[in-house]
Amino acid sequence: MITDSRTAGAPFWLVPTLVCLLILSGICALVYQVLWLRLLALTFGVTTHAASTVLASFMGGLALGSFVAGRLADRVRHPLRLFGLVELSIGLCALATPTALAGVHRLYLAVFPHLPASLPVATAVRFALSFAVLLVPTALMGATLPIVVKSSLARIDRIGTRIGVLYASNTAGAIVGTLLAGFYLIPHIGLTRSFLLAAGVNALVGVIAVATSRFVRPILGSGPNAPVAEASVVIPRVSYVVLAVFAVSGFASLALEVIWFRVLILFLGPTTYAFTLMLASVLAGIAVSSAMVRR
Repeated sequence: MITDSRTAGAPFWLVPTLVCLLILSGICALVYQVLWLRLLALTFGVTTHAASTVLASFMGGLALGSFVAGRLADRVRHPLRLFGLVELSIGLCALATPTALAGVHRLYLAVFPHLPASLPVATAVRFALSFAVLLVPTALMGATLPIVVKSSLARIDRIGTRIGVLYASNTAGAIVGTLLAGFYLIPHIGLTRSFLLAAGVNALVGVIAVATSRFVRPILGSGPNAPVAEASVVIPRVSYVVLAVFAVSGFASLALEVIWFRVLILFLGPTTYAFTLMLASVLAGIAVSSAMVRR
């Protein structure tokens, strides 16, 4: 059995704590996603264009954040502390998005008379402006899971189980956040208070993570020249195939989400409820399957 001495000595309470923090983080992330759709409705209307922009921005940011954090995590001795700082940054950035998207809307209205009479061009401009605003907070969200996996000090022989639990927890929180935002927060407390509430939860997660990191021993050997466990060496050709399969799978999954949203609009009308139900259903399937295959 291959183990990594750098991951030894994790306290017994660490993984349950990370599970709770990831649930709260997932709730906030999807609350923001539903709120952003509602804000983009001012520019796009509640249409597949708005849903596509939110989903593309969200997934694009997650991809960028995961890529950068994956490279950075192995160089950090206190990943749990870094996770806390990232959560605090997510809350601050998300609080700024309503003002930023309002600016995007005003800018679009100013440039619209000068655009060619072409729906694709107008849609591309709206998408680019909105994407630029949402990329930063979503990239920070994408950084959380790689950092938390590093914080969990997972042994090589149990890494599949550990990642499955953490990912399922984060996705379960996302389901709660989706339903909470779509069916309660927006109708009952409004957009501004919903943003403040989610940012407050992000801040709570960040503070708990930073405080908890004081009781976790730093990960030794992290750095650019740190030794790598033998089991982590992957044949390059195999890794390319895996990445290609993941890319095609991701393309199909997000395309289906947009199609399902379009179909739900036919039954529920162009409202955030259709987007909420679509997201919650997809995330429920992801959470259940992630928990089932973790072993």
